Amino acid sequence: MNKPGWRERDWVDVTILFKKEKCLIAVENKPDSAQPQHLNQVRRYEKKLRKKHKDHTVRSVLLSTSPDGSVNFPGIAHVGWDSVRENIGSVLAAGKFSSLDVQAFIRQYLDMVGRWFHPVGDGFVALLDNHRATLKELRRVLEKDGDDGVRGMVSADRTEYRDTLVRLVRESKQNPKELRRAVADCLKRRGCDTLHFTKNHRRGVYWLNWNNAGLADVARRLGCGDFSLSWGMTFAHHKVRAGFYLYQTKPEEQGPLDRIKRFMQATPINRHKPNEYPMRDSGFGWYRVYDHEILSRDKLYEMSAPEVMDKVIPWLEDFMDSDDSEYRRIDDYFQCLGFGSDELPIRREDPPSG
Repeated sequence: MNKPGWRERDWVDVTILFKKEKCLIAVENKPDSAQPQHLNQVRRYEKKLRKKHKDHTVRSVLLSTSPDGSVNFPGIAHVGWDSVRENIGSVLAAGKFSSLDVQAFIRQYLDMVGRWFHPVGDGFVALLDNHRATLKELRRVLEKDGDDGVRGMVSADRTEYRDTLVRLVRESKQNPKELRRAVADCLKRRGCDTLHFTKNHRRGVYWLNWNNAGLADVARRLGCGDFSLSWGMTFAHHKVRAGFYLYQTKPEEQGPLDRIKRFMQATPINRHKPNEYPMRDSGFGWYRVYDHEILSRDKLYEMSAPEVMDKVIPWLEDFMDSDDSEYRRIDDYFQCLGFGSDELPIRREDPPSG
């Protein structure tokens, strides 16, 4: 092995190899709060790495938005993104980066980390609820005077909070729960079955899964529940994403799902790009096959809730109707998989007379 590190190797987000010390560090990044299922996921990855690198010491790191040590993961180092930002910032402030280009890059990186992870804590929704009237007034200031108008609402001795307040006001414009309802109504009009629940109510993250009659029939023929094969969307104040998932709802579905996963590994959805659809364990029995960002934080930052809805609903309809979309490719793949399953009854037509 000549490389000191990899991304997405053996499904681990970042793997760092120390040749001389014969040590392997596996970093799993979660842009959400640390959850118990993350521990099980990291342990599975660590077990595979130990088998593959028997002459190395393997150590695992879970990187999340929760503060350092806020959860107890025995044998696993839990690091929060806030501490990453603070430590890199202290190195920058100490003048350890002599190159001006490197300094500029580090500043941009710290700004990105701050925008992506710092403002959205576990109490984000509670913050919106408790200060709804104040935020409504600040949105009026934002519409009238822009970002500088909001920054000017912060006293001179608290200038470090000005950009954070601007981000909070902009993100408070979104209504992910209402957007999910509108998307669910659109899917129901198209004859789809929907399943929706809240991933983390304190962070305002909402999920919606759906399938059509054909996909549900394929799941049953393969020996799984109706929503074991489904499309899904994630709605939050800072993101809107779509994906395709495998889901084990009951212990007896483990066998059929294992066969599906082995088949997908041997027969990729896109043979020309076999790694285009990596299967990732998302916890709680969910395995993500496809992931697409519909609207990023930066785009949502500039849009109102009605503008977001006017963007997402047409995107979804075009995604489902286009013959060239990922929706059609993946849906057809599983339709063919169901057609060739052992569970599929064979219909024999009567032989021609005479």
